[in-house]
Amino acid sequence: MKNTNLYLLDIKIKDQPLYSEQYKFEPNKNTTISIKANLFPVVNGGIFTVQLRKLGAEFYSDYQYYYARKDNLYVTTQNESQVRPWDTDQFSYLPADVLISWFEFKGEITFFKKPSKTLKVTVTTDKAIYLPGEQVNYTVKVIDAQTNQVSKENVYVSLIVTDDSVFTKLEDRKQPPSLAARVLLENEILKTDDSEFYWGNQYVEHWFTSNAASNDQNIELLFGVQGWRYKLFDTESIVRMTSTNFQGYDETTKQAIQQLFALKLDNRYSNSNSTAIAAPAMANNANVKRDPAIGKMAPVNVRIQTDSNVPTEDDPNQIDFMTGISNPRLWAHPRRKNYDVNERIDLTETVMYQSAGMATKGEIKGSFYLSDIITKFRIIADAFSTTGQLGYQQVSLQTQKPVYMTFDIPASMIVGDIIKINAQVFNLNSYKIAGSLSLLKIDSSLNATLPKSIISIDSKKSSSIVFTIKAEKITELAQIQVKFEGTGNNITYSDSLKQVTRVIAKGFPMKVSQGGMIGSQIFDQSTPSSISFALNVPPKLETSSSNYTLKIFSSSYASLVEAVKALIAEPNGCFEQTSSVSYPMVMALGFLQALPVQDSNIKEMKLEITEKLKKGYDKLVSFQTKEKGYEWFGQSPAHEGLSAYGLLQFIEMSKVTQFVDGQMVKDLKSWLLSRRNSKGGFLQNDKALDSFGRAPSNITDAYIVWALTSAGETNLTAEITYLISLADKSITSKSIDAYFLGLLSSSLYNLKRNEEAQKYADIIVNNQQPEGNITRSKTTITTSDGSQRIIETTAIGIIAWMNDQSRYSLQITKAINWLVQQVKIGRYGSTQGTILSLKAITTYMKNSPTINGDGQFVLRINDTAAQTIQFTPKLKESIEFDFNNIISDPRFTALITPGSTVKVTLSLENFKQRAGETSDFKVNFAFMYSYSDLNPAPASKALSYDVLQKFDAKNLGADNQIGKSFQYVLNLRNLNTTKGIGMTIAALSVPACLQIDFNALETLKRNQNFAQYEVRNYNSEIVFYWRALDKNQLKSFSLSFTQRYAGTCQSKPQYAYIYYNDDQPAWTQAKKG
Repeated sequence: MKNTNLYLLDIKIKDQPLYSEQYKFEPNKNTTISIKANLFPVVNGGIFTVQLRKLGAEFYSDYQYYYARKDNLYVTTQNESQVRPWDTDQFSYLPADVLISWFEFKGEITFFKKPSKTLKVTVTTDKAIYLPGEQVNYTVKVIDAQTNQVSKENVYVSLIVTDDSVFTKLEDRKQPPSLAARVLLENEILKTDDSEFYWGNQYVEHWFTSNAASNDQNIELLFGVQGWRYKLFDTESIVRMTSTNFQGYDETTKQAIQQLFALKLDNRYSNSNSTAIAAPAMANNANVKRDPAIGKMAPVNVRIQTDSNVPTEDDPNQIDFMTGISNPRLWAHPRRKNYDVNERIDLTETVMYQSAGMATKGEIKGSFYLSDIITKFRIIADAFSTTGQLGYQQVSLQTQKPVYMTFDIPASMIVGDIIKINAQVFNLNSYKIAGSLSLLKIDSSLNATLPKSIISIDSKKSSSIVFTIKAEKITELAQIQVKFEGTGNNITYSDSLKQVTRVIAKGFPMKVSQGGMIGSQIFDQSTPSSISFALNVPPKLETSSSNYTLKIFSSSYASLVEAVKALIAEPNGCFEQTSSVSYPMVMALGFLQALPVQDSNIKEMKLEITEKLKKGYDKLVSFQTKEKGYEWFGQSPAHEGLSAYGLLQFIEMSKVTQFVDGQMVKDLKSWLLSRRNSKGGFLQNDKALDSFGRAPSNITDAYIVWALTSAGETNLTAEITYLISLADKSITSKSIDAYFLGLLSSSLYNLKRNEEAQKYADIIVNNQQPEGNITRSKTTITTSDGSQRIIETTAIGIIAWMNDQSRYSLQITKAINWLVQQVKIGRYGSTQGTILSLKAITTYMKNSPTINGDGQFVLRINDTAAQTIQFTPKLKESIEFDFNNIISDPRFTALITPGSTVKVTLSLENFKQRAGETSDFKVNFAFMYSYSDLNPAPASKALSYDVLQKFDAKNLGADNQIGKSFQYVLNLRNLNTTKGIGMTIAALSVPACLQIDFNALETLKRNQNFAQYEVRNYNSEIVFYWRALDKNQLKSFSLSFTQRYAGTCQSKPQYAYIYYNDDQPAWTQAKKG
């Protein structure tokens, strides 16, 4: 075919083809094509995609050949050297270069079409302005927008009421997407987590509620500036297009679209927290005072006086006012006990939620109580009918008082911080008010100094006053409640507000752990009934930073619950970390489902785990790439090893839940199979985004085969044969890798090839150490090293041996005993190590007797009994010793004395086994000592990490620096000059007086300065991720913060580590540079 001027024009909606036609275009000539829309009517509207592709010369000849094999055809995403010969028993592979040669992509446009049939939603409340905590009565009416009559079909309404200021904070874009945005935009959005729908909600809302034209091509521009689409967009071109592409629109429509673009383009580096919709919310800014009548802003300069007579409370009041709600899909905020409109302590942001209530005769009525926030609340209503019609509306209501106060404090502070807090008092009366501040309550970990001066507030204006808070002691939760009381026109007004913060240590966080088995010795002495070990308290221990935990896990379920808690506390910004939080839940749910007795407690636990699993699953599938595989952050190309890990979890999850998408699992499995290279191995994309940290090909091949065989795949003859040949060669050359052999042995057991499996499992036995661990391995699927590698290798060995427990019982017991000693309160090294260890331990413990008698566990410190805990066979939860009480005992002050050595002993005593038992019981325990060290061990030899301050440290926290920018430069280097390293993590501590610029973080991520980031620990820490670092590679970037508070604010030590080898973290202090 010599004519290459033939093109294919496709029109799709949600990947569903609506129109396809071949056209011939002459060179250098404009061609207009008219296509009647009635050829593809779409009632519910949505996004139409128009694609133009040029047909290649090879299309017809290739198409004829491959079409004959279409029922047994995979399309690969990696070029292959040749097409595999056709075989009726095997699949043929269509190389990507052939496919690309058929269709040369030339361009694509999208446009949005409003639904032709919609619902009209009207939301009304009994009034527009309410007092804090007051009851709101609402009515939602829904009619057919075309007939103005109540719909004949069943109509359902989803309702949510939330503090409007939440929607103005970039970092808090947690509001759920509207139903209309989901239906009309979801398929075109690259990632479908809530934050991506932030502007999508506004876009759909505009087209649902305006009288604008029914179609809009500017959706293409919106997608471009949001970075939603897979393809790249030129920002400068978009800006030019927005200035010329609004012809034919009415002024309201034009302004709406321009506003959407401007919010993204013009405010990219703006301080997102400085923008608020409701006037009272603006009062939260610490550096301004606001005149609510005319909206003027002025600098604050208030002289402070002190008051040392401050009441304190050791047990802070309740902060969660939503307890007792049993139905997570339908609830309304209750009025709190002892409600007082002048005491605002309930800061709940979302006060009502209804997932789907039927609108009987087109109407729903209800009520809820507001929280104590003075703000504008947004009511969002989504409606849908059984025939697919959609409706949407949002309205607002305001909370207000004649006189009220507002202030905010940092979400966290470091011990020793002294922060100046700007409180504002608003007077909405027609006369002047005069009064003062007082301190109602404060946690013992804080100290506050308030001025005694009288402040005067003119009518319809506000005044500002500054007080200080000092962080004095480490605590998880510290609260302060400040009151304003004033008089005007012979009327007394008062208002109090409570805020919370956390006080964190200023030293380096360190941990010491000890684990193992403990049990009875009636039948044999293989498990110790008493364990002792020495603990060294560091000489530079930070005061009040010591935290001790000792838990005994009475069942596999208790261990799994602890693992979930531990993993949730770790960074979880990528696929594997998210997976590793939910994977223990899968095991725990399976454990509960297998219990013979299903009482109400068990059923409640199963429901709770299932709901958490669903959230985890939804986040996991958001990391799927367009190839149907998975990658750490969901960016193409997919990663073969990580996708295999995902397959393992999805298969396990589908056994205990109903929500796993079977087609998704099938697609994932098919994609992995499509990566076979016809040589017995699997392709590894050269453009994979973690190239430098990739595992060797034999490890990746073996891991994928293990995952596929675990998923029931049996058609892997060539791959198994290839792996066996590699294994036999390693045995002959005495270069054995026990991790590789464990994967191969497990795969052979999955395929019921037991004799072959035993051959390699036996070789692993020969390489087990006397302590029980297995050390002879080069690396793992995660390229782990150090203790992480040994943990993963030992766990894989146990998993292989567990297929024949009678043959390998002695080796399994030794390995399990060693493995449980590595626990760090639920965790076993990295996420991969934890999951493999939990799989091994829980499988083993299923066949081990749990507590089968009555007795007591005794904890002794320096041979003195500190606590005794009784137990019975009914115990299913974990046992935890009360170290808070132990530390306060004068006999055990050595636990918190710097430089001391402490002997810790845990014993099983006075045990009486129940009649009829024929074996001993054993349970595992975990001890953890965490503390803050002011002088830690030397820096890492693997990484170099420097944090440079591009400012004079004396200026940080100064009164005249509020609103000013402070810049840091982060330098992270791989010190290995011969090879790259895998996923690497670095953390930046943020002083309490600085505010994070989330727009700047997004820009840095988009510019690939790092792969992903997380903001953790109440905005006090930013964690950065890199998939890999090349040999001697340097990652360097700058990040600016805005000073929000004045005062003395410190920075914690900064740290970095290789994710799969965290034995040697790099520590550093921020310094001038």
